Amino acid sequence: MTSIFDIATNISTPLMLAGFLAATFFLVARQLLAKNFFSKLSADSSAGIIKQVIGALFVLSLVAMILGFVGFVWAPSSNNVSVTCETRSSTNATEAATITFRNRTDHNVSIDWINYEGGLKHYFDVGPKGEESTDTFISHSWCVTDATDGHVLKAVTASSADEDVTIY
Repeated sequence: MTSIFDIATNISTPLMLAGFLAATFFLVARQLLAKNFFSKLSADSSAGIIKQVIGALFVLSLVAMILGFVGFVWAPSSNNVSVTCETRSSTNATEAATITFRNRTDHNVSIDWINYEGGLKHYFDVGPKGEESTDTFISHSWCVTDATDGHVLKAVTASSADEDVTIY
């Protein structure tokens, strides 16, 4: 069940979430039918079930349209958000941590540690749809940039022993 929630939390738009929920509904319905959960149904009861399913699908499609529209209208443009690594620096720490960078983009990203003076030290690149982990310390800061143009995508400070950073 946890893996279903992991998938749902990585869905980036409401319309995709509605599709995920519809697919989950049909998977459950398919499993119920395969297990012969329903005993022999009469024609009238079968028609009632089909009407309910069609009604539920109609409502689901309306919800998906509304959520898709709201997500489109209210979604912040990534071009308007300015991320900077210049004001960050790592602080001396003794509590070890592991940080994992998950690249969900279609291009390479560069991972740099922000040292105690605020300077960048390149650690590694993560390829498209790839992931890479490294040992660090809680309170150490990291800068994620587009490897092709140097545009800052994310700045993060490790705050737990197992830190996950997803780059979209």
